[in-house]
Amino acid sequence: MLNTSVLREVWENVVPILEEYYERNGDFTVAGGPYSRMREEVPQMLSGVKEGSERIKRIVQELRDFAREPSRDVSQKVNINAVVDSALVLLANLLKKSTNRFSVTLAPDLPALRGNMQRLEQVVINVVHNACQSLPDTDRGVFLTTLHDRTENAVVVEVRDEGVGITDDVLPHIMDPFFTTKRDIGGTGLGLSISSTIMREHGGRLEFASMPGEGTTVRLILPV
Repeated sequence: MLNTSVLREVWENVVPILEEYYERNGDFTVAGGPYSRMREEVPQMLSGVKEGSERIKRIVQELRDFAREPSRDVSQKVNINAVVDSALVLLANLLKKSTNRFSVTLAPDLPALRGNMQRLEQVVINVVHNACQSLPDTDRGVFLTTLHDRTENAVVVEVRDEGVGITDDVLPHIMDPFFTTKRDIGGTGLGLSISSTIMREHGGRLEFASMPGEGTTVRLILPV
């Protein structure tokens, strides 16, 4: 990944020289192909290497998380709104590319939780990431809300999307390890499985409601 950024910078620095040579002498061969074509393809190749290596990094990290012993440190005092804010900072670029309609409503004065902020942040990131991937176009929205369910005495993070939804035959399996409908884009089927494990570590749970073609609502329910 580090080398790709250097190679991109090298390419950008030498392109003006190559362009000047091309204007004076006409087309020439680069790596077996005409420069007139390669000047378009090389940046695409570099982008492909960067995206592929990021995908590999994510898959390896998910496999490591899946194999790792569950964290026993769930004793931190956690503000769920701070967890959401931190997760959204990391997701800002993805959200910007995925939707023109993203909104966040954070309930004030939520009771504190006992837990692990980093682990809970991982769950929020995974759920919002899935919501973004479900959107067929940028006009569909993602809406995140936090609230205090006093009946259950739990803090809830609700993520609702207007994506493609989940069919009835798939819904029961979405938290199964290695089950995925996104294998062709690097999905490992571990994200929700790991998230479910983290929620259980905190005495909480994930709940899903979905309507194919209309969207999905995911609720992270954590006891106060």
